[in-house]
Amino acid sequence: MNSRQARTLYLMLLTVVPSLGSSCAPIGTFQSATTVKPGFTQVQVRPEVFTQVMDDKSAVAFGTEAEVRYGVHELVDIGLRGGSSGLVGDVKQRLVASPQFNVAVAPSYGVMFYKMPDGIHNVTTLEGTCPLIFGYQPRYGGPEFVVAPKMLIRRLAIRQFETLDDGTVQGETEKLFAVAGALSAGIRIPIPMGFELFPEITVGYPMFTDETAEWVDPRDYGLGGLMFTAGVGIGFGRRGGKYYNNGDSLPF
Repeated sequence: MNSRQARTLYLMLLTVVPSLGSSCAPIGTFQSATTVKPGFTQVQVRPEVFTQVMDDKSAVAFGTEAEVRYGVHELVDIGLRGGSSGLVGDVKQRLVASPQFNVAVAPSYGVMFYKMPDGIHNVTTLEGTCPLIFGYQPRYGGPEFVVAPKMLIRRLAIRQFETLDDGTVQGETEKLFAVAGALSAGIRIPIPMGFELFPEITVGYPMFTDETAEWVDPRDYGLGGLMFTAGVGIGFGRRGGKYYNNGDSLPF
């Protein structure tokens, strides 16, 4: 990375803005089926919009996330992404590697924390996901078409605070659990100077939601109804290991 590229990368990181306060959590994938070259780093910044549609209510949130990926092996890289509300880490392993078609799995786990707009509810979310990423690149150096079905498992702890007449603060905690399925579709578009664009849309729907909470409506916390996430990733860095679009034989 030369000095000009380093300055560009620094300016990209400065553009990361906190996510707006909301109960919505993005469900996008924004990952290629290829991996970052061993010893190299790639940075992606992505503005996103998340919406949830339910019978009697809906929610919309805007935000920006940043992700850093590092190549540890020809077929493996690791990533860390986050915004103002939390951090998520993942390990991506390519299962199929070829010049045009790649398949990868990228299990992730993370924690998010945010305060509801009412100012009296704090939410801590533990989330695990496991996307299976399919990537097809018809032409060397051209766009890569990506589809990624995945499962999301979320565990929420919602703490409510109340100020009593004597000035003391009392709190109680409610827990929620949900499992959702989602499907992402995007295009990774290489552009000059080591940059790439990655527009993507994701649709998800909860398949199981804990309904035992006493004073919490799961729909207020992104656990009910049809979910949509759309955004554009702006990436910079070196992608592609030994078996990435160069016609070499596979290692298995």
